[in-house]
Formats: sequence, C-alpha cells, structure tokens
Amino acid sequence: MSNPNSALISFRFENVHSYRDEFIFSMAATRLAEKHVPREFPTTQAKPTKILPAAGIYGANASGKTNFLQAMDDMRRFVLRPLETVRRPIRRKPFLLEPETAKKPSHFRVDLLIDGVTWLYGFALDDEKIHSEFAYHYPKGRQALLFEREGESIRFGPSFRTAGKQLQKVTRADNLLLSMSGFCDYETLAPLYGWFRNNLFLADSSNLEERSLFTAHLLTQESSRKRVLQLLAAADLGVADAVMRFDQLPPKLAESLQQVLHSLEGYEPYDGAEKWNGMEAPQLKLQDLLKLSHATQNGPVTLKLEDESKGTLAWFGLVGKLIDAFEHGRVLLVDELDTSLHPNLVQEIVSMFQEEDINRRFAQLIFNTHDTVLLGDSSIRTLGRDQIWLVEKGEDGASEMFAVADFKTRNDEAMEFQYRTGSYGAAPNLSLSDLYFGVLPAVQ
Repeated sequence: MSNPNSALISFRFENVHSYRDEFIFSMAATRLAEKHVPREFPTTQAKPTKILPAAGIYGANASGKTNFLQAMDDMRRFVLRPLETVRRPIRRKPFLLEPETAKKPSHFRVDLLIDGVTWLYGFALDDEKIHSEFAYHYPKGRQALLFEREGESIRFGPSFRTAGKQLQKVTRADNLLLSMSGFCDYETLAPLYGWFRNNLFLADSSNLEERSLFTAHLLTQESSRKRVLQLLAAADLGVADAVMRFDQLPPKLAESLQQVLHSLEGYEPYDGAEKWNGMEAPQLKLQDLLKLSHATQNGPVTLKLEDESKGTLAWFGLVGKLIDAFEHGRVLLVDELDTSLHPNLVQEIVSMFQEEDINRRFAQLIFNTHDTVLLGDSSIRTLGRDQIWLVEKGEDGASEMFAVADFKTRNDEAMEFQYRTGSYGAAPNLSLSDLYFGVLPAVQ
C-alpha cells in the first residue's frame, strides 16, 4: 500500500447548529498522547507534524455531539455543491435560539496536511451570500496566499492570480471560489478540493440504507468480497455468507443505484431522493436483493433482513465504509458508534484506526458515543487523554466543546469514573425525583 498522503489537523466553526461561539477541534497530538498512537507526518515546514488517528466525543443527550459531526458534514456539502444555492436561501443551520445571532454569518475552517503541505481554508456565509473565504498553503515552508475574499473584493496570490481572475468571472456572490474551482477543474486548488470530495463522510441513522447498499456493492466485487465476509464473521453475528443480486433490478432503478454508490464512494455528498430520479430510497427494497446466510448445526439458513438483529444491520451498514476508509485513507465521521454494537466491537473498531500496521493509509475516525469503556479506569485505555472531547449545553441552550487534555489529569487517572461522576462536566444532570414520580401511578 502507498503511504498516507492527507490528514485533518483541526476544524473550527461558529454559529452552526447548536454552537453559537467559535470552537476549535484538533486532531494534533499533544504531550498527553498515548505512546505509538499519533502518526508523524513529514512536512515542508521545519518539524514533522504528529496527528491523531481517532477522537471520541462524549456528552449528555441533546448536548450537541451530533451537531458537531453535522457541522463538519455541512462544510463538505457547501464545498461540493457549487450550484445548490440557486435555490435561495442557502441551506445553512445557524444557532437559532438567539434571533440576532441567527442572522449573523456561520463560519467554517479546516487545517489540513496534504502530501506534506499544510493547507488552511475557511469561509463565512449567511442565508444569502458568501461573506468571506480564504485559502493558504505552505509549499516551501512559508505561508503563501492563494486567495482571500472579503465581500466582493478578492485578492489572489502570485501562483493563482491568472487562474483566479478567470475563476472570479464565473463565481457568484452565493458560491464559494473553491466550489467553482472544482467544478471548473483548476489544477492549483485540486488537492484542496479533492480532499473535501474524498473525506468527511458522515455515517448516521439517516443513511443506513445507503451504507448497507455500499457494503452489498462490495460483496459483488472479487477484490473486496472476502474482506466484507471476514468483518461480518469477526463480529460473531453468526453470518457465514452474503449474496447481493443487482441483476434483479429494473434498469432505471439500477442506474439510480449506481449514482448512490458513486456518491457513497466519496465523489459527492448523498442527498436523499435527489439521487433516486424522483423515487424514494425505500422502494429499492434491499431485503429483496440481499440475503444473509447463518451457519447452524443443520446447515446454512438464510434470513430476511427484517429478521436480522439491529446489531447485525448496524454492523453491515458500517462495514463497507470502514473498508473504504482504510483503503483510501479517508476521514470517517460516525454518529453514535455504539448504537446496537457490543462494547468489545466498538473498542476493536477504534483500536484498528490506531494500529499503524492496519491503518496504513492513515484513515481518521471521529465519532460520538456514550460508551465509557473506551475511557478506561487506569493507564490502560483505548482513547488517550488528547483524543477525548466533551460537549455540554449551557443554560442559554448553546453547546460548548472542550478537551479532556485541558484538565490536569494523571496518566493513570480513572477517566471513566471521573466522567460518569461529572468531574469533567458534560454529564447529564438527572432529576431523580422526576424520574421516580414520573413512573408512579397518579395519587387519587
């Protein structure tokens, strides 16, 4: 396999979903990092950069964990949809609990490492237009401007001046320059645009059907079929074989399916029924095309998907994207990683991302979970102290995000116990009296 060529260093955002204020999420390793977990990347700058392969987000229900992942997914969507804003207003989701804040621009920024070169890219937009946008890189160890946009004014760096002025002519006030550069295939910004095209895939409950289709698609390819079956077997679900019959699809539906698979392979974001030529995804009836065979003492037994456990369906829907992430070194976002999966399996998923011999192309996993086993109660833990992020919601309804690395912690600290008892915050403040009296019969 080839060496890893890209990594997410940090993500900044403001006025997005339940986050009113600016927050910085970092995958850069700190002195608290677990031994052998960070990967060292050579760069054009003086020192190599050490980056983490995985991070977990914890917090109470409705604190903003899912919204954080959706904010990252929103940034990717804005970059990859240069023409979507023909339908105004721009489909953003600002902090809505304060009407004045909701009118202000939403801000996004990423710091990336691509082929040894650091890239900085960000933008701010509201419902009507792009307020600002910038792109810098460090090709020779020093920061070099590609472009900087403030309102209608755009300043280009020397290496992008000629191409940039041509790009400016076809870029509207409600389109990102980077979006149009990918649409028009501009070579200078190709590494940056290509990173967004191939990364930040969000696996959540809304796209389980599509992810399952992607896994099923891998079953039809000789190069990946064995790997899918191995992962299904590894989870101890009793699945011995799986067969997908795409040849049973009507031609129009088969064409639509290929469009969905194309989007799930990382080329562009999936957007519901738009990919189905007007047909709703459930019409595909995956259960009629996919058969899972279970080994029994009396021989193999095939079950319909509707008879499979939620754990089997959840794992099947994730397997394809895991293979894809490891194969291509992608950044995979997973909402509620522990849903219907055993804690031991969740622990092994995270560990695979942290093993260099397995994760050869440096895929990165960013997930939220309630599984506190990953935190550990000693110096032996799955996630290091700089890989754990906490989210809590203030009295004003705004989400706040902070890292465990910000606390003074010992290497052998019982982090699971400390988190569950609220020492770090971000734990639910349960009203036990309401819980108890809520289930009691009404007193006559």
